[in-house]
Amino acid sequence: MTDNDRITDNDRAVDLIEGATQAEPFCWCGSHTVAIARDGGVSLACATLTRPTPRLRGLLGLGRISAHLERRLIDFADWQAA
Repeated sequence: MTDNDRITDNDRAVDLIEGATQAEPFCWCGSHTVAIARDGGVSLACATLTRPTPRLRGLLGLGRISAHLERRLIDFADWQAA
């Protein structure tokens, strides 16, 4: 991969992330959305999902509530192969 290819990939990633945050600036719960890098990719997620989960909620399996937005934008494995 050349430097020019990396610049093009970076520009494409930035455009994709900016477009997603502009299209969905808020979660269904009313909190704002943020782009986060985790689990081998970049996701657009509700900002409340980036906060630490209280230990008891985590133990009870209540750490994540499905009513919040979390959508994968980039999977690093697929991105590098493209």
